[in-house]
Amino acid sequence: MKHILYLHGRYPDLARYELECLLGRSADGFSNVSLFEFEDDFPYGDALFVSGGSIKSGEVIAEIESDANENVVQAIVERMIQEKVETFSIYAPMSTHDFSSEIKKEMKDRGVSTRFVRGGGFGLSSAQSEHNKATEFGVFRRASQTYLVIFRHFQGVDWFAKKDMGKPYRDARKGMIPPKLARMLVNISRALAIGVQTPTIFDPFCGSGTILMEASELGLPVVESDLDQMSVDGTKKNLEWIANQPEVSSVSRQIQVFLSDATHVDQHVSVNSIDCIITEPFMGKTQPTELEVKNIVRGLDKLYIGAFKSWKKVLCSGAVVCMIFPSFHTRKVVKNMQTTIDKIEALGYTREKNAFQYQHDDRIVQREIHFFRYVAS
Repeated sequence: MKHILYLHGRYPDLARYELECLLGRSADGFSNVSLFEFEDDFPYGDALFVSGGSIKSGEVIAEIESDANENVVQAIVERMIQEKVETFSIYAPMSTHDFSSEIKKEMKDRGVSTRFVRGGGFGLSSAQSEHNKATEFGVFRRASQTYLVIFRHFQGVDWFAKKDMGKPYRDARKGMIPPKLARMLVNISRALAIGVQTPTIFDPFCGSGTILMEASELGLPVVESDLDQMSVDGTKKNLEWIANQPEVSSVSRQIQVFLSDATHVDQHVSVNSIDCIITEPFMGKTQPTELEVKNIVRGLDKLYIGAFKSWKKVLCSGAVVCMIFPSFHTRKVVKNMQTTIDKIEALGYTREKNAFQYQHDDRIVQREIHFFRYVAS
């Protein structure tokens, strides 16, 4: 057996849950990392390549029952000699110690010249690691326990950036869900879908189609709709674009597109045909005043309840709904959509998990990610 550590990005709780869904096992998580135990031949890198929320993964090569820095240095030096490492990097987010200088000195004393490569906020990217032919070590501490890791697999961050900035249709005025977040939501919803290997994914507020792009890349049938014709047409362009990118080996060609508001989708979609709805709906003004929040919440309540009523008619029994709800944070008022969520549960939906927070400290409109299951009565 071996222990594998995954390093997560900005939202570790959601990323950890995504990995647990992909791997079908529980994580031992702390800070922004997760530990899993696997059989020696388990292809642990596969989950990283599919995930949206994890940046890199590697094998734990030492567990040091101490926080003594000299023990860490010696363990890294021994592994560098064993693997004939000459170019290296250190990612130690929980320590301010200068490991690199001590390692270079120790290696020099042993007659080996080495080169240190400095990484960014999360250490080396996949491009940096490949370009420099560098081996990256990670040092992670929990209480008096220190985990020493060699990172072997890296997320394709350039591909995610290309999907975000390079797609033909973008409209920042309507808000755009990041591709990594969309990938996480698709992976989690897919895992929650009961007894379906390739669930049909529907986004009734498709916007620029980011969620459907991620689902299509994973080979899942997709259904898109929006009240805005430009969004519907733009999503079609983006789906065609991703299907022709060299980074993509195959995509789903099962695509249904139509113009509709989210409260009348049952007029366009067959009964019991949707396995997962994943969506970031309209959330009102991006910078509402405290006086406006109450009216915005009232209007969104009507929209969301109408949508969930319509969705009941197209969802399979046991289907999953993942929806991002707004939470309003002004200087004096914090207002979420809990009353609306209670009404949704009264319609026959049950919450699968507590809400995940997806927030930016300086924004009035924050986001809460909720997962529901619908079981027909």
